Amino acid sequence: MSKETILRAYEKGYRALENGDIIGVQSKPLAMHQGANGYSLFVIREGRKTKTVPAHRFAAYCFYGEEVFEHDCVRHKNGVKTDNRKENILLGSLSDNYRDNPDEWRQSFALSGASTRRKLSE
Repeated sequence: MSKETILRAYEKGYRALENGDIIGVQSKPLAMHQGANGYSLFVIREGRKTKTVPAHRFAAYCFYGEEVFEHDCVRHKNGVKTDNRKENILLGSLSDNYRDNPDEWRQSFALSGASTRRKLSE
């Protein structure tokens, strides 16, 4: 669904600027909403319905074109999910995205996952 929504927003005239702002069909920056996962979102209208577009994926499409759909994920070089500047958006694999996180976060993530599978006591 994301691919079709991204393509539809682009067809309608929405664009991402190099500074990460998303502009609407009237060339004005759009208000962003933050999703439950921390990523910025914006809304487009389709008749009476609205569709939510992930801003980082849309920005990546504007910067990289169709290549964005050939990769597993859109990455943020600095780890800030709301920073959609061109210099901060990268394409890559899920492994690349995981390695973008700080070592401390990856270690705590691995330990918390391991603790739920542990059958023996400490």
